[in-house]
Amino acid sequence: MSGAPPDGPSGEDRRDPRPLGRSPLSAALGAMAPPLDLRILGRTLLHTAAVGLAAGLLGAAFFAGLEYTQSFLLEHVAGYTPLRAHGEKIFGEPSKLVLRPALILVLPAAGALLAGLLCMLAPEARGGGGDAMIHAFHHQGGVVRRRVIWIKALASILTLGSGGSGGREGPTMQMAGALGSWVGLTLMNIADQRSDVG
Repeated sequence: MSGAPPDGPSGEDRRDPRPLGRSPLSAALGAMAPPLDLRILGRTLLHTAAVGLAAGLLGAAFFAGLEYTQSFLLEHVAGYTPLRAHGEKIFGEPSKLVLRPALILVLPAAGALLAGLLCMLAPEARGGGGDAMIHAFHHQGGVVRRRVIWIKALASILTLGSGGSGGREGPTMQMAGALGSWVGLTLMNIADQRSDVG
């Protein structure tokens, strides 16, 4: 045996078997990943942008409806001005308010009762909205019924607009998720119909 270790310097030129500029990890990932189809990527980005725009418009419409309902029920009917952050009010200031304490006690209960009756059409619209979307994502394959969009909007406007406690973020998230689910299911059905025809 010669005294040189197998990995030690020998007289021959040893080359690195890796291609220049590629690590073993990137070479392994490159070998596993199929080539990127830019048509599918572009279509996916277009659908994502369209759903995002529609969800933003839906959220803005929900906010405007909620502000109008609060302005009408709490300020004009009950004479109560809720606290808001500066610049958050989108409708003009009421001129003269007459406080009606009995209505302040009755309005939230009436709004919650009407919202509860409305939610009998879609029980998944009950609650804040965020937990329902997480549950739908993990346990229902991301599928949310289309009717949740309008039921959640009306139930939340009735509850929050009449003085009930809660926030706007959870209902907006659930409505946008239901919209995204509906668009996804519609696009999947269109793709299935195309494959049946072709």
